[in-house]
Amino acid sequence: CGGFRQGAGRSLTSSRRMEGESKLVREVEELRARTAQMEKTLRWWSDCTANWRDKWTKVRVERNKAVEEAREMRREADKLELERDRVREQNERLRMDVRELRLRLGEDHGRN
Repeated sequence: CGGFRQGAGRSLTSSRRMEGESKLVREVEELRARTAQMEKTLRWWSDCTANWRDKWTKVRVERNKAVEEAREMRREADKLELERDRVREQNERLRMDVRELRLRLGEDHGRN
């Protein structure tokens, strides 16, 4: 009778061991699947971050270019304002010269 129990015990132990091993195998497979999914997610975030970095780099370059163009236009506008003011002063001097010449011509005509 004792021998029968011993044999049954071995079979039970062996069955439990196989169940335990199979449970471990399933857990390892689940962990591998979760790890693979996490790696995919990590790659996706990495790619997403790289894309945003590239886009913002391009935007920053465009913004800096626009700022520099605006500065250059401001410098050009300042030069044009100075030129305009110079031409206005010259025009005013010439008008005064013309008035003075007309006055002289009028005086000269009055004497003759």
